[in-house]
Amino acid sequence: MKTIGILTYQDALNFGAAFQCKALYQFVANNDNRFDVLVLDYANKAIFQKTDSKSVLSNRSIDVKNKIKMLINAALSNIVKRRFAAFYKDVFFSEKILSNEFHKAEQICDYFIIGSDQLWNFELNGGDVNYLLPEINKDKVITYATSIGQEMVPQKYIDIFVNNIRDIKYISVREQTAKLYINRLLLEKEIGLVLDPVFLLERDYWLKYISYGKKKKGVSCYLFHKEFLQETYEIMRKLNIDHASIRKICGGITVKDILNPRVKTGLLYGPTDALNAIYGSEVIFTDSFHCVALSIIYHVDFYVFLTGDLGRDSRIMQLLDIAGLPYRVVQDKFDYTTKIDWKQVDERIGRMRLSSQNYLIEALRSFKYKNIGYYKNE
Repeated sequence: MKTIGILTYQDALNFGAAFQCKALYQFVANNDNRFDVLVLDYANKAIFQKTDSKSVLSNRSIDVKNKIKMLINAALSNIVKRRFAAFYKDVFFSEKILSNEFHKAEQICDYFIIGSDQLWNFELNGGDVNYLLPEINKDKVITYATSIGQEMVPQKYIDIFVNNIRDIKYISVREQTAKLYINRLLLEKEIGLVLDPVFLLERDYWLKYISYGKKKKGVSCYLFHKEFLQETYEIMRKLNIDHASIRKICGGITVKDILNPRVKTGLLYGPTDALNAIYGSEVIFTDSFHCVALSIIYHVDFYVFLTGDLGRDSRIMQLLDIAGLPYRVVQDKFDYTTKIDWKQVDERIGRMRLSSQNYLIEALRSFKYKNIGYYKNE
């Protein structure tokens, strides 16, 4: 049986990365039983920095105070890693592949999916062009919901970027801005616009991770930029919500929060914990794309902060436009009391979900016809 390998940010301790990786794997594995599917366990140095106690203690350039801080972080990180591993328990991974031995990938897999996530954000991944699969025959490659994560690819990577994607038949991206940008680079190519992998799966799939039946009341913050916390508290006051009792899923967590029994923190959360926290919230304040996505899936009321980062903001705004929810963005003239019509949202997302599913299934079928005699029932 032939094998499809998914190349993504599979090993980052990041909830969104884990959600999209698991979703894409599940969709591909569930929709074509004529392929084995695995996730390439690729170690990108910029994304996956390993910190262990031995390396910290032996590093003489680190002072005692920072060594203690790093050792605590390493210990906490090990706990979180185990929770991420539990989330991935039914996902098949390849053997570990280092950046200088990426040739192993072609020995392991027959076909490849690049995606999802910001794999083509070369500032984020340290200029790692392995996410373009430069040594792989492009007849064996498709992309799904791949993101450049910014307005454009940095100039020094343009040539290698164009040369490696121009021969991929099925290129799909997550953001309209990325679609338009790549269309300008490759005038002859049709670029697909699809939903993030978390939307490939129906709501019932994501409900399987919820450990209680009814939603709990409460407010959660899923913020990467702690400067939005004060604005969150101001909105909570306008909504008559007690800001002393709050759940901080990620970002803006302080020692004071950890010591405060009224504040629940996600310091040791794994992906399943984060899903339960999102589902269990009455209201969520966030600047995260994937928190918005899961809030939509779980029908949780949410408010969004835009950061001014064009790449981050554009992917959030496109999702809100698709869902018919641009009014959830916090701005100067803002009606905090507007209710979400979840039936209408589900209908809009459902149409785009079907289009995205069909695109990916068609792309996968393109692999099949390249092995004459292998798919005798086609």
